[in-house]
Amino acid sequence: MSEEKNGDISMDKLVGKMGNMNISGEKMTESEFERLKNDQIAVVTIGRWQPPHAGHLELINGTYNKVTKFHESGFKKAKGFIWIAPRPDEKNVDAGSDVINKNPLYLIDKWIYLNYMISLDDYENKLKFLHITDIDNDINQKVFRDDKDNASFLTIRHDLRGSAKEDELSECQQVKYNLLFKYGKENFQKFKQRTIKINVRNRRKSPSATCIEFLKNRGYKKLLLLVGSDRIKAFERFNQSHLDNSFGAGNGIIEQIGADRGSAGNGLLFDLGQESGDE
Repeated sequence: MSEEKNGDISMDKLVGKMGNMNISGEKMTESEFERLKNDQIAVVTIGRWQPPHAGHLELINGTYNKVTKFHESGFKKAKGFIWIAPRPDEKNVDAGSDVINKNPLYLIDKWIYLNYMISLDDYENKLKFLHITDIDNDINQKVFRDDKDNASFLTIRHDLRGSAKEDELSECQQVKYNLLFKYGKENFQKFKQRTIKINVRNRRKSPSATCIEFLKNRGYKKLLLLVGSDRIKAFERFNQSHLDNSFGAGNGIIEQIGADRGSAGNGLLFDLGQESGDE
């Protein structure tokens, strides 16, 4: 019995059908379609976001559009995820100055910027962030660097939060203070609601392996990994066998998103396989 006859269509064929806008009726029986609609599908994109910029919106919008297309086709359990990588030294990696210079932003910085790039109004609840650190602790220690009284900046009793005097906060800290706790107070709680911390048990050496393990253990049956054109070969080299082992052949696929980028990413300092936010 063929894949499509028994209703267990693979992710690569499913995406192919969606690309042709033929996902029911002509090419699938009603029972096959109903069965597939119950599958949890993860659409993931991975990047260093150093810093997040307009070019990254190709990855973000591509992920959002894929999830939207799944939903419109009846696959309501499809969800989109954006991996936010920690800076190498946040994972106790002995990173040299060149690596840090190429990765100046902490995870929490990227989290703040990405949240404001990805408007809650425009992207609804179709995208969630995946990360491995503690957001509240990072705000205290890496944004506001609380060396003064070692108290949580998230409490109303904190001296800096109560005053936010210009001589106590740098210009950059003032901007983040306003974004998180003044003008963006309501947004801050919503940002946290769309942020998922990956537990230690599911963490692996590379970001993509971490995402694969986490989502497999959360019950996802199919995974679509979206990357820029200059990352396709590297991601396939390091991840395709892991995807096949985790989800079954054809149920974990790597797909290019956006236009060809040529050698845009080849100047990065990282060797393939070294922890850098992507492979």
